Amino acid sequence: MTFAVRGPAERERCPGHSGFAVRNGEGSDGRWLLHAGDAYVYHGAIEHTPPFSHPVHDPVQRGAQTDAEARVATRDRLRALRRDHADEITVFSAHDPWEFARLTAVAR
Repeated sequence: MTFAVRGPAERERCPGHSGFAVRNGEGSDGRWLLHAGDAYVYHGAIEHTPPFSHPVHDPVQRGAQTDAEARVATRDRLRALRRDHADEITVFSAHDPWEFARLTAVAR
């Protein structure tokens, strides 16, 4: 994943998938929230072993990808991050309504 920030209001789009992370809370007690953009579109891709997709989302993901190998490599990095740091970070995508529902239920 790549992301470049030049200043508070100036962002540069980088090749590949980008993520944006914020700490939810104060100091080292806060949990990281990683918005993985459209690096994956269904939580099954990072939550399950082996990864699985949703049949409705498959055509969208395949149609939008420009490099299948890079997409799978990014997905696998996100899977490893979630697996190895589950107590520190929540990873979510821009397209998964089930993740959105789960995160908004926690926020209430």
